[in-house]
Amino acid sequence: MAFNLQGLAKVPASGNVGKSIDSVTNLVVRGENASFALWNYYTATDTVAQCAAANYFGAAADSFAPGDIINVVATDGIVQFRVNTVNIATKTITLLAINVFVSSDKTFSAAQILALNAAPQTLVAAIPGFVIVPAQFDITLNYKSIAYANAANGTLSLRVGAVQIVDLTANQTVAVFNGAVAKNTPMFPTTNAGAEAYPAQILPNTALTLGMGVANLQNGNSTVTVRTLYRILSCPAA
Repeated sequence: MAFNLQGLAKVPASGNVGKSIDSVTNLVVRGENASFALWNYYTATDTVAQCAAANYFGAAADSFAPGDIINVVATDGIVQFRVNTVNIATKTITLLAINVFVSSDKTFSAAQILALNAAPQTLVAAIPGFVIVPAQFDITLNYKSIAYANAANGTLSLRVGAVQIVDLTANQTVAVFNGAVAKNTPMFPTTNAGAEAYPAQILPNTALTLGMGVANLQNGNSTVTVRTLYRILSCPAA
């Protein structure tokens, strides 16, 4: 996927709609003053991570200036960026993430749920140049016909890299996955006893994953949907 060059429109501070510029339709300026411009961008195909990728907005570099604000509505959430640097000659632009909360839904098959101990699943892919900071998880069991069992005492784990954001006991894991009805369980990031305080351990350029400690669940055939509410923060300059 890529930035959609089909019309760039600029709206003066008075609110009058300007004419399109350079055929970039998805990007629209809503207001400007002497120091920065405010832009809205909508994409029906790209995720927040894709929009945050290096030079995603490069094709429109000559329309931006450092300090401009871009509000992005992506397929999996809404994000706000501040333009950090612009190089018109090379069509490159760097962004800083601000005021960002993103909601991402992932549905996993029974086969994937039954193999989480050896094969964790990605909830939010790593975003180069940014840190993923989870705020809440909603885990929905879409019950089909066979209940999951936890005879080997598996422990559900949600992590950013090696950092445990949610680490349930075996009994808590049963409460999430066992049963013969559909159910939804909300969860919030916690700190394990003796661990460094959340979120100080979270590393940049690292994916958020769903896994299972100790052992796999058994028997179940239901899909599971995980909704993740998270922020992305720009990595500090080296």
